[in-house]
Amino acid sequence: TDRTVKVAVFCGTGKSDYADGGGLYLRVNAGGSKSWVYRFRFNGKYVNYTIGQYPVITLAQARQLHLEARAMVANGINPAEKKREEKREAVQAEKNTFAIIAAEWLKLKQTQVKESTFKATQRYLNRYLLPELGNKRIEEIKRVDMVEIADRLNEIGVMETARNVLQ
Repeated sequence: TDRTVKVAVFCGTGKSDYADGGGLYLRVNAGGSKSWVYRFRFNGKYVNYTIGQYPVITLAQARQLHLEARAMVANGINPAEKKREEKREAVQAEKNTFAIIAAEWLKLKQTQVKESTFKATQRYLNRYLLPELGNKRIEEIKRVDMVEIADRLNEIGVMETARNVLQ
């Protein structure tokens, strides 16, 4: 019950696990922190999948997430591995912003072009593109975004700059 979860304490050495059933446990660490863990067998080995911290994840939520994880195991999917993969993808997505890709591209360009060309390219990026697109993920940038930037530059009368920026 929820009351049992609230009063659960660490006893002994290592970790204290309180079973809820079906492989769901409340794990209490020596420091008193509590987390929900689903213990299951996958490919002949025991795997611990941390569902989340208590009280952020309530008993009812833990039970629901446990059922979802059990369904994944039944379908041959390791929920712990799936969670790790999703974290890796999220980290990779953060590295995929226009600003980061532009910085890497500039590094490559620096050795391939004259210094004056490099500085002009860097200036266009810093002045016109990074303020608008810097924090956007590459996949989110659409043709319309580039056209809007070019239109704004044309409006202020720097058509040559607009052409250069779009290159």
